[in-house]
Amino acid sequence: YVSPSLKRVLGINPEDWLTGYREFFTKSSVNKGWEEAFREHLNGKEANPFLVEIWKSDGSKALMETNEKILRNDSGDITGVQGVFRDVTEKIRLEKEIKESEEYYRALIHSLNECVFTVKNERLLWCNAKVKEVFGYKPEEITGKHLSILVKNDSMFQKIKELYFDTLSVFGFVTFESEFKRKDGIEFAVDVSI
Repeated sequence: YVSPSLKRVLGINPEDWLTGYREFFTKSSVNKGWEEAFREHLNGKEANPFLVEIWKSDGSKALMETNEKILRNDSGDITGVQGVFRDVTEKIRLEKEIKESEEYYRALIHSLNECVFTVKNERLLWCNAKVKEVFGYKPEEITGKHLSILVKNDSMFQKIKELYFDTLSVFGFVTFESEFKRKDGIEFAVDVSI
């Protein structure tokens, strides 16, 4: 049995699938997952989930996530396989675009000639590589540390917090100059934009 939804999703008649499903598989290497799963099924093992690339009736390709379950009779003999296809073509395409976009912006931020930080609850969550040159820390050395590690002293940090963080909460943006310190203790002035 093949669900009539195959016609709606892929444009393939269920009867055509039953009589010649292999002709709908593209030559993509991703379909090796199906071949491996088929061998596992013959050995009585389930292999899930896996991807297959299928030709749609309009000539385009669809990437399908497949989950299958081996059917057995009361004696435990394999009587068939029940499977479900889910079209993940758009999901995979979007994931690829997001990954490429993240890689592009990560490279862009790391190439800036300024330090860039992500801060939450006064903790440094992330910083670009420029922090090594400006502050003397490797990014991994300060990730997770309190923001005050970069400020001249505790009283200066409190002043920044009182004067500028309140302004930030009202206006959403603030710029100021303050005294910061490097890992080696050298103090220097920094223009800050938040």
